[in-house]
Amino acid sequence: MADAPLPGLNVEQVTGNILNPEELEDAMAGCSVVFHLAALVNVADSALDPDAYFKANALGTVRVLEACRRMGVRQVVYTSTGHVYGVPLKLPVSEDHPTLPLSIYAASKLAGENAVQGFAASYDLSCKIARLSNLYGALSTTETVIGRALGHVLAGEPISLRGLTAVRDFIHQDDVVEALIRLAAYGDEGIGNQTVNVSTSQGETILRVAETLSRIATEEGLRLTLLEAIQLREKSSLKR
Repeated sequence: MADAPLPGLNVEQVTGNILNPEELEDAMAGCSVVFHLAALVNVADSALDPDAYFKANALGTVRVLEACRRMGVRQVVYTSTGHVYGVPLKLPVSEDHPTLPLSIYAASKLAGENAVQGFAASYDLSCKIARLSNLYGALSTTETVIGRALGHVLAGEPISLRGLTAVRDFIHQDDVVEALIRLAAYGDEGIGNQTVNVSTSQGETILRVAETLSRIATEEGLRLTLLEAIQLREKSSLKR
């Protein structure tokens, strides 16, 4: 089903289901490149419903690739996740690091990667796999660390997060969009498959994220201090 074009952009928004071959073909008509971003992404929820996650992330990817093959789309960019590496055996993590998924979500995304590799080899497609690190942006959900922290900030509440010393490589959604476009524009060196990490290569602790958001919240006049956030975490830890 086609919705009204997005204001100011030469883009047609189409709503559909990636498990529906007919809807996929309608959406891909006239396309030369497909960016496959559709997925279920909640790590905790994936353990509760593995069937849904493999259906969306693995079978859904097969349906997207098969529609590309039928519609003559020769280039596909698939967004995967750094979660496929599991706990890193070495740092920095390069693309040839072993894949050791530790969740149903990560396993389902890796299954999608395998489908991409198989289609690239079998049908002469040019496929790019982009393994994203910890994505954040204006639409961050409470399923992510920054999303949860932002939720507390916007509610004027102390930031309450677990594992403040954990280090993550956070990357903004705008940088990811640029990376995907560059992959499509400059990475097409013929048929085959290519896997790349999309990250900043700069780690930040969860505590540093809390400090930054707390400072911004204070500057904007919200009733929140970092001291409150740390005290809340210390109190909850003592209760355990």
